[in-house]
Amino acid sequence: MSTASKVTLAVSAAVSTAIIAYVHLSQQWDLQNIRAGVDLDIQRQNYRKMVRESSATEETPTDAPGAIFAEPSNK
Repeated sequence: MSTASKVTLAVSAAVSTAIIAYVHLSQQWDLQNIRAGVDLDIQRQNYRKMVRESSATEETPTDAPGAIFAEPSNK
């Protein structure tokens, strides 16, 4: 086997290994980003739920639906 063919074989093996490693790492990075997106969605849902619950408990009678149309009581 000539020197040129040995070098070609070594270079092609190294390039193939580098491509496979890059694809593998790229898939791992994508999965991490997907998981981070899901975590952010869960945090947003929990925040919205908390805001909804806090606004429901802080509602005063004048904030109740239809209270704008109620007659003011002058006692």
